[in-house]
Amino acid sequence: MVESLTINLVVDSLQAMWHLLFPHAVDSGTVSPRPGNTIQHRHGIHELGDHSCTGVPVGPEYLSPGPTNVVTGTYAASVPPGTQVSALDPSFRTTYSSQWNLSVEQRIGRKNSLEAAYLGSSAHRLPFLTDLSQCHPRPDLFCGAATKPWPQYGLVYWATSAGNASSEMLIARYARRGTGGLSFHFEYTFAKTLSDAWESSLLPRAQIADCRACDKGPATFDVRSRAVGSVVWEPSIGRGRLATGWTISAITTFATGQPILFTGPNQTGTLFLNHLPNRICDGRDSGVSGNVRSNGFVWFDRTCFPVPPTGHFGNSGSTALYGPGINNWDVGVGKLTRLKESIGVQARAEFFNAWNHAQFQQPNGNAGDGANFGRISAARPPRLIQFVLKLVL
Repeated sequence: MVESLTINLVVDSLQAMWHLLFPHAVDSGTVSPRPGNTIQHRHGIHELGDHSCTGVPVGPEYLSPGPTNVVTGTYAASVPPGTQVSALDPSFRTTYSSQWNLSVEQRIGRKNSLEAAYLGSSAHRLPFLTDLSQCHPRPDLFCGAATKPWPQYGLVYWATSAGNASSEMLIARYARRGTGGLSFHFEYTFAKTLSDAWESSLLPRAQIADCRACDKGPATFDVRSRAVGSVVWEPSIGRGRLATGWTISAITTFATGQPILFTGPNQTGTLFLNHLPNRICDGRDSGVSGNVRSNGFVWFDRTCFPVPPTGHFGNSGSTALYGPGINNWDVGVGKLTRLKESIGVQARAEFFNAWNHAQFQQPNGNAGDGANFGRISAARPPRLIQFVLKLVL
């Protein structure tokens, strides 16, 4: 018999919630549609021709009518060649996200429980920046200067809200409580997180400005499999102060690695994007990743990711391979000694990464770094030992 069933749905957006609660509400004002995308130049707000946009519902207290002058080829001719322009998509919207989960729990006897859960989330209208004046590459990814829509400009910073992300997780849990002073908990998660937008620190992932699908792939924080187990044991080995009050605990974590962020040298002369290498073979090789200590800490087959020819974009995904995983044990031993009924002294020794297992950081994903490309150069902290003495009242 199923003990409990939980279903939750969360919509995390003020705008979305407003329309759910008040579907017939009228906006306080509407900006009339204008032909062209809004452009911000050194001397004010302008509009860029050859594009169209729809009306933007906003209140008059937020946005006054903009200027009517249009940035055209003639206007661009009056500014120095290579001028950088900042552009804001007039269809820019507030990011909204939704979350949902379903869980089923089954108790087995008085001390055991099993739980299976599904968690999902999606986010849309994520902001990202790119170069609107980028060339239009050919099928072989050659970037010709003649295909730039506005060659007079060196760069058009284009801020838009067309990014998307999604995450799905399957979780299994088992717990056993208090048998002979022993409690146990185990949890396994199988997950997948995808994104086509910037994720943190304003680091660009986009390579081709007008191909959002080209940038879709695993997020840099994606972890496919993760298993965590914990145990707490309070042994009863006799009577007296020396035999009682002992606690032994351990937490172990096993997880697959996170995606490697690939980059490459600028072969096209275009700025403000994540240049990528080519991918001519898979790149995963257990003979390489399994022998990092003997091969100079190289994690993958670097010959599979050559730098593209001059003038070409790379065809590799930005997160095509995964880095090293985690194999970690934390162990603690404690003793509580009662001096009086209401006063005790607790002494603990805690060992983080108890077996001093090397937990490697991500390898270098820059194909232009020569011999350092694909090489691991750092690791997470080694074994740490901590001693604690605490007065318990």
